[in-house]
Amino acid sequence: MRPRVQRILEPEVSVPKVGTPHVQRRWYTHAYNRLACYRLIAVCSLWLPRPVQLRIARAVAMALYRYMPREHAAVQGNLTRVLPDASRQEVERQARQVFGNFACCFADLLGLNRRALPLQQAYVTKVQGLPHLQAVLQAPRGFVAATAHL
Repeated sequence: MRPRVQRILEPEVSVPKVGTPHVQRRWYTHAYNRLACYRLIAVCSLWLPRPVQLRIARAVAMALYRYMPREHAAVQGNLTRVLPDASRQEVERQARQVFGNFACCFADLLGLNRRALPLQQAYVTKVQGLPHLQAVLQAPRGFVAATAHL
């Protein structure tokens, strides 16, 4: 394997600063969790139409999911729990679909937030609880939102 490709495929390693005790990371990371990957997606999102971005994201996910055995096994394990009667082939098909869908969500996360508000709003199909949010925003005390993306 070429050195650059191997460097991308290897898991990220936490290296302590000199003179500080090593502390194990508390979050999960994988070999593709690299700034270069995020920047590439962000740059492409500025000049590629969204349907093309999503096709590319799905294709990349299909190419890479076999190089992520821990993630692949975790997704298959979860699917086996929620689809106990599914065949191995069906679980595998669903696992690939999960990877593809996640890649599309990730492409949107890194791409749509750089677009104009009217374009972002065009992708919102339903808003629930907006009156509650508006009431909280009017209150002087503030609020805490527990959400993946706001």
